[in-house]
Amino acid sequence: VDTVAALQRLRGAPGPRIGLLILTGGQGIAITDTFARHGLRVPPLSDDSLAELATFFDPIGGSYRNPLDAAYAPETPAMFARDLDILERDPNIDAIAVDFFGTIMSTKRLRSDFGVGLGFRDDLGAAAGTTFLDVLVDRAQHGTKPFFTIVTGAEKERESLELRDILRDAGVLVFSSAERAARAYRNVVRHAAR
Repeated sequence: VDTVAALQRLRGAPGPRIGLLILTGGQGIAITDTFARHGLRVPPLSDDSLAELATFFDPIGGSYRNPLDAAYAPETPAMFARDLDILERDPNIDAIAVDFFGTIMSTKRLRSDFGVGLGFRDDLGAAAGTTFLDVLVDRAQHGTKPFFTIVTGAEKERESLELRDILRDAGVLVFSSAERAARAYRNVVRHAAR
């Protein structure tokens, strides 16, 4: 089912080199290892990409190597979109994956334009402009490289189920684990190679 969903939703030419954007560091290591077990790679970014990221990416609490440990960097949807644009242009990257850890990307934040740390405030209204969800939908619809998301639940599985439903309903390919994502994407790469 995951592979069929991937074949239906992914745009562009699949290849094994993944640009991975994560919101928490430990997940990046685990996902990179999982991808590697399935023949996928999370390679270094090009020098041009690293130079551009260095102009705005705050490395405190994160890293702009691949995987991009965004941590607190995507404070706005525009910053998040810029990260994805850099991965889209990088010649070392064949596909883009984003991991949303349920404790950092809440459903409220996904539908908003506010950054980390503000997601638990009830006094913030709806987003005034482009939301994080808008950025993801735009990437899924108009990106030139295969693009998918992973929503890891951990102890927030109920919230993660809702987050997955929102993404799926919006047309964004989403997996419930790195293992399922890696298996499905590997199958797409093999299918394309034939």
